[in-house]
Amino acid sequence: FPHGAPVMCLRIFGLGDAIEPVDSVIFVDIDGVLNVGIRDGGNCPILLNPSNINSAKRHSEQAGEAKPHESIDKFMSVISRELGHGEDGTYTKFATEANSDVSDIFVQRLAQIISLGGKRCLTVLASAWANPAQKARLRGLEEALSKYLPEQEPFVFGAHTPGGEDSSTPQSRLKVIGDFVARLSKKRYPPTGMR
Repeated sequence: FPHGAPVMCLRIFGLGDAIEPVDSVIFVDIDGVLNVGIRDGGNCPILLNPSNINSAKRHSEQAGEAKPHESIDKFMSVISRELGHGEDGTYTKFATEANSDVSDIFVQRLAQIISLGGKRCLTVLASAWANPAQKARLRGLEEALSKYLPEQEPFVFGAHTPGGEDSSTPQSRLKVIGDFVARLSKKRYPPTGMR
């Protein structure tokens, strides 16, 4: 949005009644962004966490000279891979904590981005974690972000995109985000003709 443009306001978890002026918007996805999951064929990705790391190492050692199961072989390959791109260490650096589904390093980095957004930044959850079944996981993430955002404590996402099957692919996720931005723009810039 252009600097100095009229400011619109948002209601928490919607685009209705005004409570907070907004100048910038950050969309946050969780799975594969704030954690590392290793694809396992058609199954759910295997979360890079201490339990799965220990299990994969144990199964790999038990396999000995025999080739370990493809999933274990793939998992072991990921955890031993060097990060590169100026980042020291292996992917184990990004493992979640024992009782968390997000990497603390990634949470810290997200908190830095949110801080850079300023006081009039809307942080939008664009993830399946917006579904009511994920309430506890979402609360844990918001508590983790609160540790690194003391000026916003307690941190809560200001809005969320609709979840569900309609946003399960990258293409549909982009459409859902685009629809959100369109609704946000209509609220901020009511139709007055061509711009």
